[in-house]
Amino acid sequence: MAEPRRHSAQEIIAHAETIRGLLGRVRAYLKNEPLEKPEVLASGIEFMLEGLYVHKKLSKAEMRGHVAYG
Repeated sequence: MAEPRRHSAQEIIAHAETIRGLLGRVRAYLKNEPLEKPEVLASGIEFMLEGLYVHKKLSKAEMRGHVAYG
């Protein structure tokens, strides 16, 4: 079985840029973190999306190691 493909921090940020308001909220939440590191911003994006899912604001689908929020 093949290892699931992991997205780079740059790819996660690029996808997040298509969601109106998401990056602004993540940056505000991470105001004391080193945002010049893409890994920090990508982690914040994933954290925010997971939080929205937990609070039933987004749906989440997992398949073959990939996660999609909607």
